[in-house]
Amino acid sequence: MDNFRPTLGIEFDDKYLNAKTKLIEFFKAINELTPVQRNTLANEVLTTMGIASSFDMLIALMNNGGKV
Repeated sequence: MDNFRPTLGIEFDDKYLNAKTKLIEFFKAINELTPVQRNTLANEVLTTMGIASSFDMLIALMNNGGKV
């Protein structure tokens, strides 16, 4: 139990407001990181996005019968 703590939160019925609130929380969390932690997180996010994009392209290629 050293790695997390329980918190209370609010979620809106409107998906736009939920996304907006979570984005603001994300930026606040980023600002609390050290520069090294920010760089590490950025590298992890970009790597994950690249892998996910490649995977999506592979699936699209397979669904298209191997034709580009």
